[in-house]
Amino acid sequence: MDSTFIISKIAVEGKRKKLFAIYSGDALLCEINEDTLVHFALHKGKSLTAPEIRHIRHYNDLFDCRAQALRYLARRAHLSAELKNKLRQKGYSNPLIEETLQLLDQNGLLDDPAFIRMYIREKIKLAHSGPLLIKKKLMEKGALPVQAEEHIQQLYPEEKQLGEALSLLKKKAPALCRIPDKKRKEKLRRTLQGKGFFGNVIQQAMVLYNEENHDTGR
Repeated sequence: MDSTFIISKIAVEGKRKKLFAIYSGDALLCEINEDTLVHFALHKGKSLTAPEIRHIRHYNDLFDCRAQALRYLARRAHLSAELKNKLRQKGYSNPLIEETLQLLDQNGLLDDPAFIRMYIREKIKLAHSGPLLIKKKLMEKGALPVQAEEHIQQLYPEEKQLGEALSLLKKKAPALCRIPDKKRKEKLRRTLQGKGFFGNVIQQAMVLYNEENHDTGR
């Protein structure tokens, strides 16, 4: 038969974040947040069994983990793997994190494919990034290579890549007009490489830019 513990005292702790310490005699049973206190209607004199105390602790830990995850999501959308890594760094256990992510997914707050598509469109529109750089950044956030490649192929065909590379050349070239042609072209080529464009796209973009600027003879 499980032991029974009678709550003898509920002490308020913490300044910025209100916590409640639950005691039975001089023994600390658990430290919980206000939501947990209210959810289980805890009060002085209430009796608790050991399994009930474990359940209360788990509920409290899950509440805290979910609240931390929601704070991250309030700032911006996250991939599941990225959010998982941040919660690990906060010290939450893997089982608790998995349960939290499952709850978030059930509530429509996690959507990896939607995040990947949004990220690709954003990097194309705002940064003129090439597919190699976009894939690298997505993988750093926890996306699987096959996930990144699949969505990049759908949203960023070679024709669009060429258009973005050409736009980037038009943007960068005027600032290099005073340096020798050979050095200027090499700097422009390195700019496109650094942005993550494939070699064949870089070559085509350079040719088109030269043609548009009557530069084929240089």
